[in-house]
Amino acid sequence: MDEEHPDSAYSLLCNLAYMKASLSKGQQMQYELLKAESMNKSYIRMDTIKFMHDVLKYYMSHGTETEKIRANYMMGCICRDKGDTPQALKYYRDAVSLADTTSTDCDYRLLSRIYGQMASLFHEQRSPKMELNTGREACRFALKAKDTIAAINYYDRSAGAYHMLNDMDKALLISQKAAAMYEDIGRPDLAAPTKFTPIDIYLRKGDYRKAKEALNYYKTRSRAFDMSGNLTISNPLYYYFEGLYYECIHNNDSALISYRKSLAEETSFAEKESAYKGMMSAFEALTNLIQYPNMQDYLLMQTIHQILSDHPWK
Repeated sequence: MDEEHPDSAYSLLCNLAYMKASLSKGQQMQYELLKAESMNKSYIRMDTIKFMHDVLKYYMSHGTETEKIRANYMMGCICRDKGDTPQALKYYRDAVSLADTTSTDCDYRLLSRIYGQMASLFHEQRSPKMELNTGREACRFALKAKDTIAAINYYDRSAGAYHMLNDMDKALLISQKAAAMYEDIGRPDLAAPTKFTPIDIYLRKGDYRKAKEALNYYKTRSRAFDMSGNLTISNPLYYYFEGLYYECIHNNDSALISYRKSLAEETSFAEKESAYKGMMSAFEALTNLIQYPNMQDYLLMQTIHQILSDHPWK
């Protein structure tokens, strides 16, 4: 499969679907496995896939070690997209248990991805110690695969786990080291997202100057903004932290604008919760000074209150 253009691979496979009936059983299974992999790498939701059970069963009987690992990995990704974390972790564990890491044919890059997926799920489940354990394995196998960028990425993601453990000094140190490593290989655009953890820490400490510097670093290095200063890719986190910064320095009008931009982006429930709470806080700060600028803003705040009371965010 084309690692650089998985979306093109997916389109090609879809266009070749009419040929599937004329293929042998083994070729059909290979086709379906490749299709699932191209969907996963293209960030296409996999929760509607029905064929992976047959693919997994076939490869567990007829496949090579790597094919068995790939099939279990894809089965785990389908469970992940269905929201079934325990089953996803079960298939991921099955996948890595099949690997002979002493073999010269071992696919270390694939193992790093699987451990990376496990780390992400543990982060979502707020299990930072498990996240750190699997994240270290992801980093170790990425290094074995000589995938420097992936290794730095997994290392940087561990900052979030230490943040969750309230070890802010360790989280900040890791983020700074990861940024420096990206800079060393000439990828400041990849260093830019490492600034979100430091931004949060600086704002918690009241160091608004450093928080602003980190926001500016992201804005100038990420390649995510156009010439007018508007985001060209979806990243609600930037606007959320920008809103939080403005709120901390008591510029609540600007904070509201940033929070609205965050909500306008495609975002998770947890990110929406943060943005809604930020908007409510900024609105309440404004009402301590003046009345709501207009009825529309007043009604929006009432809607936010209702959303937060109706949904037990977790």
